[in-house]
Amino acid sequence: MPESLVMSPSLSWMPDPARLSTPIYRSLARALHDDIVSGTLLPGMKLPPQRRLASFLGVNLSTVTKAYKISEEEGITRAVTGRGTFVTASATDTITIGKGIGDENPSPADFGSVSAFANYGRLLAPIIRDVAQQSNVTSLLTDSAPTGQPLHKTVARHYLARYGITDFAEDQLTITSGGQNALTLLLLGLFKAGNRIAVDQFTYANFISLARMCHIHLIAIPSDSEGMRPDLLEAACARERIHGLYLMPDCNNPTGLQMSRERRIATAEIAKSHRILVIEDAYDSFLHTPDPALPSLFSLAPDSTAYIFSMTKPLSVGLRVAYLVVPPRFRNKITEALINVTMKTTALDAEIVTRAILSGTADAIILKKRELAHRTNSIFDRLFPSAAPALTADGHRRAQLFRWIAITSDISGTHLERRGLAQGLTFYHSDRFLAGAQSDAQFLRVSMTSINDIGDFESGLTRLKDFLWEYL
Repeated sequence: MPESLVMSPSLSWMPDPARLSTPIYRSLARALHDDIVSGTLLPGMKLPPQRRLASFLGVNLSTVTKAYKISEEEGITRAVTGRGTFVTASATDTITIGKGIGDENPSPADFGSVSAFANYGRLLAPIIRDVAQQSNVTSLLTDSAPTGQPLHKTVARHYLARYGITDFAEDQLTITSGGQNALTLLLLGLFKAGNRIAVDQFTYANFISLARMCHIHLIAIPSDSEGMRPDLLEAACARERIHGLYLMPDCNNPTGLQMSRERRIATAEIAKSHRILVIEDAYDSFLHTPDPALPSLFSLAPDSTAYIFSMTKPLSVGLRVAYLVVPPRFRNKITEALINVTMKTTALDAEIVTRAILSGTADAIILKKRELAHRTNSIFDRLFPSAAPALTADGHRRAQLFRWIAITSDISGTHLERRGLAQGLTFYHSDRFLAGAQSDAQFLRVSMTSINDIGDFESGLTRLKDFLWEYL
């Protein structure tokens, strides 16, 4: 190959041809992976154009194209139309969020996990005792009725009607082992490797990880104050085949944005026009009185929307129960995925949730959580007055499970999280939630619900403010 190409400084990545073996494209993908892991290539760096790299290495363009495709499927690079291919912000990090994930020693000031005031689960104790003593308790320990027992489904249908989820048949409803299990069933049952799902530029970190494991490409769509921009979603649909759309319209995790009525209507029309399956994640709907002015995407496009309502955060993180409603044409595929992945959620958990709903205990727990969430959000507003307020689509203040704080930092999100952990503070950096290749925006997601005592919450949040003074 020409000497000028070997020494060319215009290539941001110049792998040593001597490292490559057949098949070249796999070897090239492995070299790219190794250089990212080693730190030779840093998050946000732009890779050389495929044609130039092919010329530099003396290989076919298709060889480089295959290597780049493998790296994108691994989630370590991201192609941005018109701009090129970049190393993702989370290429070398574990972005999955959850207890026990990279946190063997939980912090005493935990602003990372969104556990929704887990100690209120104690109010379920009388129901759990009653369920354990009922005569048919052994029937709750079988694998019959994989999508849910009839009574549990009937109560779930009435409960979902509170949130405007109506006009669906019982066999469209599946009771799953929590919201994450519902997402897993949807991706495994209704999508294939290589499919594309449009998401907010910042979206649920565990969904990013799940899509990566399923080799599904996420297409990041920017938002404004009303939520995902429909013009950019429409442009993405015109540019490439979009198979799915994942949204949290009531409160995006992590930005807290709530989609306006107009955005919901426009998004539903785009989904119907382009035959896109919408995944509507209503993970925090319990925290607010349903607003008829903000229709669910399911109500706007019932034949194009899979709706998830988890009972885990409303009641207890230890009860893995969620309600999944899908269009009729998908019910068999969801049942097949359920049987292959988890067989079924435990009817014992579903019975406890059902009893909690029927007895009014669920409403009592949710009311207490709402009240405490309003108090923690008020404390946050007082200590961080310059932070973005939690607002409804029409501008009213609302309580959220988490808030976000804009920061300026020249160190990676991982290093900032580790600095905080060393000071006894847990929080999550926006890099974990970034579905696109890169973003100039940096912020921290701060949980409002992981510390149950108000005094401990305020003192911990004060410590967090002191820690962040140089980054604000």
